[in-house]
Amino acid sequence: MSVFGAFSRVQRAARRFRRQRAAYYEYLGDLLTDSAGRVLMIDIFNQDVERYAGKPRGVLSAYWAERYLESGADLVQTWRGTLPEADMMVIGSVVEHGGVGALAQAFKEVARMTRVMDEAGKTFKSIMLVGVLAIALVFVALVAIPAFIWPKLSSTFEFVPPDFYGEKTQAMARFAEAVPGYLIGAGVVVAVGMLAFRWSLPNWRGRLRAWFDQRLIVYRLSRDFRGAMFVSTLAALIRKRTGNSMTLAEGVQAISNEASPWMQWYCAQILDNLQQGHDQVEVLDVGLLDRETLFYLYDIAQARSLDEGLQKAGLRTEGQINGAVRIRARILQITLLAVMLLTMAGIAGWTISTINELVDSTKLVYQQ
Repeated sequence: MSVFGAFSRVQRAARRFRRQRAAYYEYLGDLLTDSAGRVLMIDIFNQDVERYAGKPRGVLSAYWAERYLESGADLVQTWRGTLPEADMMVIGSVVEHGGVGALAQAFKEVARMTRVMDEAGKTFKSIMLVGVLAIALVFVALVAIPAFIWPKLSSTFEFVPPDFYGEKTQAMARFAEAVPGYLIGAGVVVAVGMLAFRWSLPNWRGRLRAWFDQRLIVYRLSRDFRGAMFVSTLAALIRKRTGNSMTLAEGVQAISNEASPWMQWYCAQILDNLQQGHDQVEVLDVGLLDRETLFYLYDIAQARSLDEGLQKAGLRTEGQINGAVRIRARILQITLLAVMLLTMAGIAGWTISTINELVDSTKLVYQQ
């Protein structure tokens, strides 16, 4: 098999394995803990090649076993390119600052964070899907008036002169006549708008975007999700271990190096605050975190320490993703669906009213 073919096979396996990685990390953490470190990573890889032959985990394990030996037992280099960089960042930090002995705990932390992140991703994707569905159905319903509803009504009541049309019938006739001229343009505007919105979530940055993050519910939800994961990841990076731990600046910079342009902008604000000598909690007050989380972090840091404050805040924000943030997401979904249903109900009511008017107009015609 060619190198390109093998690489492609590995990448396909990596994409399929991505949804299973939380359970895999947890398995590794439990195995290293319960075996008291007597089980080596190379042994795990080699055993999984046979145990999961033909499956994504087996394909990846064969690839990892080779990379592990080639990289001199560097686990991050072994997994790089097949597992998310965010995961590698936390694991690499633990190995560098906490030693191999802390690896089991790192696996468990990453497993927990991965599950929360995956759940957040599913929730946000479901919101996007509902939004796209709502826009598409409303667009189709509006297009149905000139494409189907009005032609059908006008042909059925063709014996009714336009002079006998009622107010709603005249409005539908004008709408059906005007829409085709704007149909292509409207479709392009809607499509471009949806693509621009999708692009803006990870890429748009600056003061105006920060204002949107504070006040527009969709952007605020996105900020809440990403802000929660920022705190959780930062807590894992700077946690005090047996070796040297990362500083706050190093942790923020590490996140920024692997982050989207949107997150990089917020990280730059935090690093700038650090350079200006602000209080270690105040440096995080850049709009990335909601006020309640920031106040909670400040109170814990004052009572205990910044490290413990971040650990507690990280767990708390992860819980919020499964609680309050998810509730707000569901409310937004219900709102989008309600707008869609009300729009379609309005079109249905308009159609029924038009039919009633045409029936009345028919009576007037025959009375002439």
